[in-house]
This record gives sequence, C-alpha cells and structure tokens, in this order.
Amino acid sequence: MSDKRRIKVFIASPSDLAIERRAFKDQVDLLNLGFGDGAGVEFVPVGWEEALGAAHRTRHPGHFARGFGDGL
Repeated sequence: MSDKRRIKVFIASPSDLAIERRAFKDQVDLLNLGFGDGAGVEFVPVGWEEALGAAHRTRHPGHFARGFGDGL
C-alpha cells in the first residue's frame, strides 16, 4: 500500500482530441515519476467520461462533484 497522497487532475476536452488527451495522461505519468515520487504524491488523471458516473445517469450536478471527493 502506498503512503502517497492521491490528487485527481480533471481534464475536460472533447473526445475527438484523443491524441491530446493521451499526451496529457502521459505527462501526468512523467510528473508522477519525477516530482510526484519526491513529494509523496500521485497525480491521477480523470477525464470527464470517467467522472460522470451518477451525474450522467441522474443529471444532478451534485453527484458529479461528489465523485471527486476532496481531490478536486
């Protein structure tokens, strides 16, 4: 189990920017290997499609915000 603090990093972009979205996630991985390891944090990239969850089904914005807990 890791003692690192997990910080969610939200990216909101249209799905037709797949190359750019992949580049964002790759950069977050590099940040984790350098700064994140030294600082004891792990940045977790989260796309809008992964975060929607209950908000998408219920269309209630409060459900969307709760999906991030303290991380956003």
